[in-house]
Amino acid sequence: MTIELVLDDRFADLIAEGVDVAIRFGDLKSSDLVARKLATFERVLVASPAYLAAHGNPQTPHDLSQHRHIRFVWSPQGEAIPLVGPGGPVTVPVRSSFLANNAFVLNEALCAGLGVGGAQVPLIKSLLDERKLVRVLPDYSYAPMEIHVVYATVRFMPRKVRAFIDHLASGLKQVPGLRMVHIPEKNV
Repeated sequence: MTIELVLDDRFADLIAEGVDVAIRFGDLKSSDLVARKLATFERVLVASPAYLAAHGNPQTPHDLSQHRHIRFVWSPQGEAIPLVGPGGPVTVPVRSSFLANNAFVLNEALCAGLGVGGAQVPLIKSLLDERKLVRVLPDYSYAPMEIHVVYATVRFMPRKVRAFIDHLASGLKQVPGLRMVHIPEKNV
């Protein structure tokens, strides 16, 4: 068996490009694919201690509009962030000062003190433990993000594809910050 790992943030046409399996984050759009939801994870607001020492710690969601914001370049909300807090959902306008299409780059920018931003807990758990990043507005967070594995069909699925999917689901159980779910496959 040969594994070819392609890391890309675009939605590949699995059938046309000969891709056996894709891992997709977030809500799935309707397609001719089959999906299996594997897990969800929390996304929280963070900043470096140095940034907060220099610019102050936001006390309310609306204070975020006075801070530099680090975000994913293709955010559907653009210059606003949707948070969920004790009083329900709130959308806050922000000023983005750094944008990237890669979570690892965004996390480095946050650690470097470039601003406040959202981050995926499984990717930053060690940074939080080491206090390289700290939670901002801990009573607020983004809605949980879903992780799906998608593929073309279950009818004629090669054994290697089934084995990979089962191995992936088993391996994800070891990742801190993920909440595993067991939802049957469905067409999306």
